[in-house]
Amino acid sequence: MEEKLLEGFPVVVELPAACGDMDALRRVNNVAYFPIRAEAD
Repeated sequence: MEEKLLEGFPVVVELPAACGDMDALRRVNNVAYFPIRAEAD
């Protein structure tokens, strides 16, 4: 199913997030998001 969701994107980069960077619902904390985003550029 994941392949279908990402089908329209030419490049997919998976970056690991530390356990401490996520909340109880496994969403990345906003403070941790920006360095991760900067690394993807």
